[in-house]
Amino acid sequence: MFLIQPSMPYHASSSHDSSSSHDSSMTPDTIPSSHVFVGTLHFALSLVIAFYGLLVPRNPWDAAYIVYVFALVFSWTCMHGECMISYWVKVADKPDYVAGMNPCRLSDFDAMGATMGNLLNPSSHRFIPPTYQWYDVLAQLPALEVLNYISLYLVMRRNQFSLGFTLVTIILISSYNRCVKWFHTTLHEKTEFLLLEEFYKVYFFVGVLIVLHHFLV
Repeated sequence: MFLIQPSMPYHASSSHDSSSSHDSSMTPDTIPSSHVFVGTLHFALSLVIAFYGLLVPRNPWDAAYIVYVFALVFSWTCMHGECMISYWVKVADKPDYVAGMNPCRLSDFDAMGATMGNLLNPSSHRFIPPTYQWYDVLAQLPALEVLNYISLYLVMRRNQFSLGFTLVTIILISSYNRCVKWFHTTLHEKTEFLLLEEFYKVYFFVGVLIVLHHFLV
C-alpha cells in the first residue's frame, strides 16, 4: 500500500480473521515463497513511494509517481480498502475471500515479516521471536506516514499543482486510511463506509484525469 500499516500475524488458513492466533512453530518452510517474494517487493515499493520526493530531484518520472498515487488510492476505493497486491495473496490463501473482509491485514507483509524473523533467529539464540514482524516497528512510527505525505506534497508542488489541490488530496488520502482503520473489517457490508467510499472514489478518479491532463496538455 501507499502507506505501510501493521497487520496480524500470518496464518494462511485464516487470512480474513483479525483474531487469528500466533503460530509459534512457524518457519520459512511453512510459508509460500511467492508470498515472501511479493511481500518483499511490496514493502520495497512502499519505501520508494515514501522517500521518492525527498531523495529524487524533479524529473520526468514525477508524472508517473503522481499518477500512480492517485490511481492507487482509486484502486483502494474499488476494493473496499484493500491493496490489490495483498488481496492477491489473501485470495491465493483462501479463494472465497471477499475484498473488504480485513483490508488492514497485509498478508504478503506478514509472510515476509515472519520469514525474516525466523532467518534472524536461529535456534542457537532467542533474542528475536521467531515470527517477529520487524516491519511493524516502522509501521508504528507516525513519521513514516508523514513521509508519504511530505513526499507527495513536494512532488506535486514542484510540478506546479495548486496548493489547494495538493493539500486536499493529502487530507483525503489520510482520512480514507483513517476510515478503513475505523471500520476495520467487513467493510463491504457496512453501508456507512460504502457511502463514504463513493465520495473518495469519485475524487480520485477525477484526480487521475486532472493529473493526466496536467502532464499531457
